[in-house]
Amino acid sequence: MPVSDLNHIQTVEEGSLSAPRDLKSGQLDVSFLGYVDDVTDSELIVDEFDQQHFSILVAKDSPLAKLTEVSFNQLKNESFILFKNNFVHDRVFHTLAQQNHIRPQVIFRSSEAQSIVNMVADGIGVSLLTQAVKVNNPNVVALRLTDEAQPVFKIGLAYRQSTVFVNDQQHILTMIRDALGL
Repeated sequence: MPVSDLNHIQTVEEGSLSAPRDLKSGQLDVSFLGYVDDVTDSELIVDEFDQQHFSILVAKDSPLAKLTEVSFNQLKNESFILFKNNFVHDRVFHTLAQQNHIRPQVIFRSSEAQSIVNMVADGIGVSLLTQAVKVNNPNVVALRLTDEAQPVFKIGLAYRQSTVFVNDQQHILTMIRDALGL
């Protein structure tokens, strides 16, 4: 299929907590899905193809940037810039806060990773971000989280068990699966 034939595909960018609902309702046919707990919904097929840990992003000139690793508890007085509530990151943030018995302040939420990275680079706050997002900003330092019980970010290709794909859809799905080694 030539790339020009892909013009009729509509893409949607949303958090991974919304995507399963939209897959099940038929609003989405296929989704890249980020998750931490295994997806056990019998209506969905999720083919995992990657796992990544979470990092804490800080500005290069932050005192924290001198560290290479940090526990979540050390961040109790930091201001956080996070993804919006429909992203898995929000669930992980709350899990880590509960495990550490702290209530860090969230000062801004976005659905755009680059906006979060830019705000961290400007020293506005720190962030929790999966290492699946490549940060190429020289003004941002990624710190390894040392918490023993921390979720792992999994990435999978998801679709409804009952979906019957038309030829073009099946061709695109096969190309994606081949590119991911599934």
